[in-house]
Amino acid sequence: MSKQIINKPAAYPKTDTDENCAVNLVKLVLEKTGRFKCAINTRDKVPNTDGTIELVDGDNVPVGKLEVQIKKMCCYSISIWTCELT
Repeated sequence: MSKQIINKPAAYPKTDTDENCAVNLVKLVLEKTGRFKCAINTRDKVPNTDGTIELVDGDNVPVGKLEVQIKKMCCYSISIWTCELT
């Protein structure tokens, strides 16, 4: 009788949790303003882009669209930017 070898499925990348948390944080911060609509994917295989962020006016009409790639940055390299929405 031969032994049956069971292969494990492929592992997630070591950066998986950090990258998903970074995407969730960006979505939370931007969507909370009511001026941005995020369509950002995680765990996909598309190179160089994670999705889009649309800027909407007060009536929720899209006025601009950005193609984005989200990456986690080290805590010590984060700068705080403020931007007034008018």
